[in-house]
Amino acid sequence: MFHGFYGYIANYEAFKLIQDYLAPEIWRRNRNIQFVLAGTDVPKFERENIKSVGYVDDLSTFLADSDIAIVPILHGTGVGVKMFDYMAAGLPIISTRIGIRGIEAENGVHAIILDTVGEKFIQAILKLADNPLERQRLGRNAHELGLKHYSREAAQKKLDQVLDSLQKQLAKASGS
Repeated sequence: MFHGFYGYIANYEAFKLIQDYLAPEIWRRNRNIQFVLAGTDVPKFERENIKSVGYVDDLSTFLADSDIAIVPILHGTGVGVKMFDYMAAGLPIISTRIGIRGIEAENGVHAIILDTVGEKFIQAILKLADNPLERQRLGRNAHELGLKHYSREAAQKKLDQVLDSLQKQLAKASGS
């Protein structure tokens, strides 16, 4: 599955890569794999192994019903919030390096991370589709990474540490 705002060029390119390249290649090799696409302004349609559902009201349920998250992003800046959604849901993730930028994920431990979208990306999808234990392992590791470094609680802890440090510096500066 993949989701995002259709109007963002990096997501649009990813949607097109899925529709025009990944899904047809997977269809030739394994007709049991279904791609589900969702997001704001995403057109609704169904064909062969693609179901595009448009905007979803309940992202948590949508993600819980998914087996694998793919992030075939080739361009863009910043951290993709979708990665945090996938990690929180405990989904195994297959991503390009650009798609997972800004996240300290280790290839083969927290996600499958590839340089680009090509044959290796296709092989990763096929491998995970046929290996539920590997999906569970990657999903669990991604979830734990998200909790440890990217959850609200982790962010609050970092913010508290920064504020505490600033407070100590101010106290020291005013005392001297």
